[in-house]
Amino acid sequence: MYLLYRILKYTFRILISTIPWFIGHTYAQPNVTPLNLMTATQWGGENGLVSNNITSAIQARSGFLWITTYNGLMRFDGHRLDVYDRRTIPFLSTDAFYQAYELADGSLWFAAQGSGIVHLDNGRFTSFPKQHPDALPKSIRCLYFDSDGTVWAGSNNVGLYSIRGNEVRAVGSTFLHDISIMDIVRDKNNILWIGTDGYGLFRYDGISFKQFTTYDGLSSDFVNALEISAEGELLIGTSNGLSILENGNIEPYDSLIGKHINAITVDVQGYAWIGTENGLARISKTKKYFEFASEENGFPYSRINGISFDREGSAWISTGRHGLIQLKETGIINYTATHGLSTNRTNIIVEGPGQTMFIGSDAGTLDIYKNGAIKSLPLKSSLNNNGIRDILIAHPDTVWIATYKGILRITPKEEKLFTKNDGLPADDMRRILKDTRGNLWLASRSGGVAKFRNNKVIEIYDRKNGLESNYILALEEDRTGKIYIGTHNGGLTIIEPDETLHTYHINKDDAGMLIFNIHIDDALRVWVVTNTGLFHFDGRTFIPIKLKKVFVGETYFDWTEDQYNNVWVTTNVGVMQLKKNEVLQFIQQTVPDVAVKLYDNHDGMVSKECTGATRSVVTSTGKIWIPTVGGVSIFDPSKMSINTLIPSVYITVLQTDSQQYSPDSVFEIRPGNLRFAFSFTALSLLSPDRVEFKYKLNDVDKFWVNAGKERSAEYTNLAPGTYTFQVIASNNDGLWNEQGASMTFRVLPHFYQTYWFFAVVVILILSTFFGIYKWRVHAIEKNNRELRKVNSELDRFVYSASHDLRAPLASILGLVSLARIDRAHDVESYLQKIEKSVQRLDGFVKDIVDFSRNARIEMTIQKIDFNLLIQEAIDNLKYLNDHNKIKIHLAMQGTQVFYTDPKRLSIILNNLIANAFKYYNPEIPNPYIKIGVVCEANKKCIITIADNGIGIGPEHIESIFKMFYRANEQSQGSGLGLYIVHETVEKLRGTIKVQSALGKGSTFTVTLPSLKF
Repeated sequence: MYLLYRILKYTFRILISTIPWFIGHTYAQPNVTPLNLMTATQWGGENGLVSNNITSAIQARSGFLWITTYNGLMRFDGHRLDVYDRRTIPFLSTDAFYQAYELADGSLWFAAQGSGIVHLDNGRFTSFPKQHPDALPKSIRCLYFDSDGTVWAGSNNVGLYSIRGNEVRAVGSTFLHDISIMDIVRDKNNILWIGTDGYGLFRYDGISFKQFTTYDGLSSDFVNALEISAEGELLIGTSNGLSILENGNIEPYDSLIGKHINAITVDVQGYAWIGTENGLARISKTKKYFEFASEENGFPYSRINGISFDREGSAWISTGRHGLIQLKETGIINYTATHGLSTNRTNIIVEGPGQTMFIGSDAGTLDIYKNGAIKSLPLKSSLNNNGIRDILIAHPDTVWIATYKGILRITPKEEKLFTKNDGLPADDMRRILKDTRGNLWLASRSGGVAKFRNNKVIEIYDRKNGLESNYILALEEDRTGKIYIGTHNGGLTIIEPDETLHTYHINKDDAGMLIFNIHIDDALRVWVVTNTGLFHFDGRTFIPIKLKKVFVGETYFDWTEDQYNNVWVTTNVGVMQLKKNEVLQFIQQTVPDVAVKLYDNHDGMVSKECTGATRSVVTSTGKIWIPTVGGVSIFDPSKMSINTLIPSVYITVLQTDSQQYSPDSVFEIRPGNLRFAFSFTALSLLSPDRVEFKYKLNDVDKFWVNAGKERSAEYTNLAPGTYTFQVIASNNDGLWNEQGASMTFRVLPHFYQTYWFFAVVVILILSTFFGIYKWRVHAIEKNNRELRKVNSELDRFVYSASHDLRAPLASILGLVSLARIDRAHDVESYLQKIEKSVQRLDGFVKDIVDFSRNARIEMTIQKIDFNLLIQEAIDNLKYLNDHNKIKIHLAMQGTQVFYTDPKRLSIILNNLIANAFKYYNPEIPNPYIKIGVVCEANKKCIITIADNGIGIGPEHIESIFKMFYRANEQSQGSGLGLYIVHETVEKLRGTIKVQSALGKGSTFTVTLPSLKF
């Protein structure tokens, strides 16, 4: 009883010391979580916002949170922030905004510091009114919207205005001239109330004004905020506290006297939330409820400018120093060192008499919680920072504590530490259990289990006495008296009431298998929590429980059950909730696995990591107290409802290589983009980090792609065509918006990907093949013609060559025979005739060699020396008898730069000059040969060889270049010379022309291109 007295004494002291904080507060309200215990999430300049100075925030019907600051507007989805300022809204004068409002039609309105009223509708920002925006002052502090369409605007220093359509009118210029209007509301009696900066409160019934000041009971003439309470009272927030107007009387609200109030909002339960310069209050006059949380208590509630609520029940606190704060009631509250714990590293929690909670820490301290207050209980025995591993309230006046220094017993008279010296098997004690017979069972980390009675050990169970391991963490008793011992490496040992032992193994080899805790439910079903998973023990075997979702790196610590048929499993990654019925169905093999819901820091836990290998406790009130490495988390299953709000889903942007596209309409994307990146969001602000997504791009994804928490998807190298991108999302409790959002777009093709291009290509390919076919046929026909020509010429050549070769040979043989018979005749004459026949034969052979060389030898391109080549051709003709009778004229122009094959050019010159000599006319005086060469440097050369010889008849002109053709009977040649000339000229890519008249001479003109490229 002495211990209970000490507990009550400390609790009383705590309550007395905290009265200034909790004046008027009644924690007995079952449906209200204290402000300081609500889950708070803070956003500021350090994690995304453009400024910590927030003036207001509201959630629009779209689901986006719109935030006003002195640095622009922000649109927030809980994850990404879009900023709208003078860069995106060109008509703004400044980036400063005071308040945001939304009407029933979904349009948004913003009161701006230097830009009047800004209206946002259908994604477009405009000034209001559209036709006469300059009729309003530039600095608008607040707005109020009447049901008849009238907009009331309170300005800075210029009074009150009403806007109806495009008509702007100053209201109450006599009373409100040069006054700053801070807030406007209309009460249930249709009275308009106007709060001013320094001139008190004005009442306007549409006809006349009435002013209220401190003389009428106001706490201050500086009225910053107005609101109508749930009971219809006018709540007046001033620079000196809260005043309440009820039944025509203004009375101060005592608990907020002296507080500088900036904002007032009433929630759906009727509580008024009051934002002040140094804290947040929540009050209900009818419920006699008051609480106040401030910076002094460790909460970032400095200079609160605005309070609003979203559709999921969160409160959004706009502050001028600490950014934006989200307060939400998740059914989880936390106690930390801020609330009075000795340390945040908690190990064990047990419930004592009168709903008192005993909290043992890893630092060896013991704290006591009673009625919301926490106080440390000093221990006389020093534990030297050895953690408290277990606590047993054996009687109202006796507490047993397990530590790694032994077992500490605390009674009203003394503290006694039991160690190995007192018979314990070890000092590192982990677990204390009191059985139905009054015995204590003490489990150790290294010495097994000791049975303890009357302050002494009466029996030890270890490896020498039935256990397979001395490392014990779990110890439980069922209502039949069986003791369950969970070991490390040694399986599960059961000590029967008759003290017989049976050991059961989870695996054939339990090496590394550590049983952390054992839970025995009301139906005597045994649930075993190990470092490798959860198991059901049916008395003989262990059945592993398969979970639908496994979290990375999770380790399970404890199993508890609440009155709502939920199972709560503590882990290092949070607390898992299972449905007990579903677990039983799995054991009965009627379901393949068990669904899991994970609660962690995103859901309100101060730390998601539960203390390893420790137990939680379900209290007499049904709450679950869980030790964590960051303090104590308390789960209230009665308040942990499923979030039934389906999140709105939006595709925010499509980013390609060259441009961004909004999802407003069907659009076309130019060709050449390799990357298509989609950004999307879902608007569930209760726990935005728990929102999950699936997406699909038609004709690309056959099934939905599970994106998890990722809010983007990327594709590359999309083929030309029309696509629809779809995305769906779930809220934090797995409720899916199956309709989701979609975006349709068309990827335009390159010109070479169009049908007409393919048609052109096909036509070109077919035309090419046809052209190739025609060219090939032409080439074959040309080859055939050449072959026929060659065959014909070969036939003629063989015939003529054989005739021309045999004729001189026959002549030689005849002359030899005559010479033998006619011995008296002069032999010299026979030799001369033989010589002529041989010369004739030699000339023919030379022509054959030239013909063969022109046809077979590759060309060699060199710079030409015409003087040298012409002189060589003339010198080769000196053997002719009449050589000296013919006068040679040589004329050359520009012959210094010309390239061709010199050997083939020599053939042309030799043949043409030789013919001019051979066929000169001896009957005319002064026979001549004129040789002319005219060259254009590196372009072409024209060679003319003219004579006044016997000439050629016109009937022979077209045939003289044919093989073996002789133009007259005087011809002594082979008939190959001019043929060879013609073929050689063609080989050199030139042309040859002839002009001749019988008896007057001939002129041959050869035109050759320069062959140096």
